[in-house]
Amino acid sequence: MVHAVSLALSAPLLEERVDDYVEDVCRLLPGVRTRWHSDAAHLTFFFEPGQERVESLLRRAADAVRQKLAQAVILEAGPDLLPLSTIDELVGLPRGSLEKLREGYPESFPREAFHSASLWHLTHVLRWIRAVGAIQVDTTLLDIAGACEQFNALLRAQRPWRVA
Repeated sequence: MVHAVSLALSAPLLEERVDDYVEDVCRLLPGVRTRWHSDAAHLTFFFEPGQERVESLLRRAADAVRQKLAQAVILEAGPDLLPLSTIDELVGLPRGSLEKLREGYPESFPREAFHSASLWHLTHVLRWIRAVGAIQVDTTLLDIAGACEQFNALLRAQRPWRVA
């Protein structure tokens, strides 16, 4: 089974030569399939579980992006912050299932990461699902989500926030 992680980028210069840049990044990541999603400015990296640790892949991918797309800013790694409907799909539940569980277990269901955006950390929801025994949780997905959450925490810690 193939899994994926993605990096969301802010890179205005990519418009005219995106294929060249993506090819350059791919050359630095042998054995990893890569796909550019121009509509969302995401680079997705596909890999086999056991091929390499997710943390290592994220680090190598970020290094490749920084080397070949110097003007790009890595905004976040995913999957991490997601709406419940997307998490439903990832774990194979019918749409709206997690929303119903959240309403049924308000004291124990994980809190939103950003209330105004209605986004949850995937790892928190997966751990909760596993703890209540709602369904079987794919441990590889949990590992991937955990690595992305840690990567994003490092990005936030390194990013100089500006208040206008």
